[in-house]
Amino acid sequence: MKYLISVGHTASGNVGCGAVGYLNESNCTREIVPLIVSKLKSLGHEAIKLQIDNSDSHDYVKRANQANSIRGDMFIEIHLNAGGGTGCEALTTPNSSASNVAYNISKAISNSLGITNRGHKTTTGLYVLNHTYMPAVLVEVCFVDNKTDYNAYNADKISSAIVSGLTGQYVSNYKLGWNKKSEDKYIPEDYLIGS
Repeated sequence: MKYLISVGHTASGNVGCGAVGYLNESNCTREIVPLIVSKLKSLGHEAIKLQIDNSDSHDYVKRANQANSIRGDMFIEIHLNAGGGTGCEALTTPNSSASNVAYNISKAISNSLGITNRGHKTTTGLYVLNHTYMPAVLVEVCFVDNKTDYNAYNADKISSAIVSGLTGQYVSNYKLGWNKKSEDKYIPEDYLIGS
């Protein structure tokens, strides 16, 4: 598969940057997306990072145009939510062929972080979902302004959960070897990777 993985919003401090609370959306998406790309590549997929750091208030138009010029099998855009809620969700347009993927991503993030699964939702109001030429999912990882979500935030777990939701396979950012501590024992990494 060829995945286009998009960093939501511009860089922190620029016009169009993301929400800020306990977490900074722009900083978090820039931490999560490279991990997703790396993990997808480690599984043999093609994965391309899309990122607009400086823009006017229409950075989302530029990201959709980037995706359409590159073309891929699926477009995934990463965001963090705000507004006092909790949990993760993944959005598609109604009747999207990516609906099952969105459902799987939200469930995987919820299970991995132990936060509420807000599930798959449909919308007609998001530009990147309406204007990409391939199946598209917008992922809201967690809420920047919720203490529970802040305490659960872990870029490695989030990226692995998203990859799992996309591919059905799990891969961690840990290196091979005896380096994952569990109950005062180190266990080899090959026990942590599997489909």
